[in-house]
Amino acid sequence: MEFNLEPGITGEHRLVVTKDKCANRDYIREDIWVFSTPDMIRSMEFACIKAVLPHLPDGWRTVGTVVDVKHLKATLLGKEVVACGELVKMEGRKLWFNVEAHDEEGLIGKGEHGRYIINVDDFASILKE
Repeated sequence: MEFNLEPGITGEHRLVVTKDKCANRDYIREDIWVFSTPDMIRSMEFACIKAVLPHLPDGWRTVGTVVDVKHLKATLLGKEVVACGELVKMEGRKLWFNVEAHDEEGLIGKGEHGRYIINVDDFASILKE
């Protein structure tokens, strides 16, 4: 199967930091509300999904395989975050992205993310076995 993907395609995911996306919900003091690292990574993954999804045939999607990200700065409750992913390399069905996240004050996280292209029906069959 050939895929119409080229390095340089990008995706973006925007969100506002709400209490359900804060580290406080799990283990920090009740009066400290900051964007959690898992939610930052999730937003980066969504950006990468949005980059490639329009280029995949029906029945094909991607799954995450590698995350190598640094969370550089805290983002407070109510602030907007924009995550971006850029496809930098393809190795067959393996996709490699550079990812970044920014809030209203600048860069809050960056790194690399790997995804793998799957056929959804084949993937479901494997999971049932």
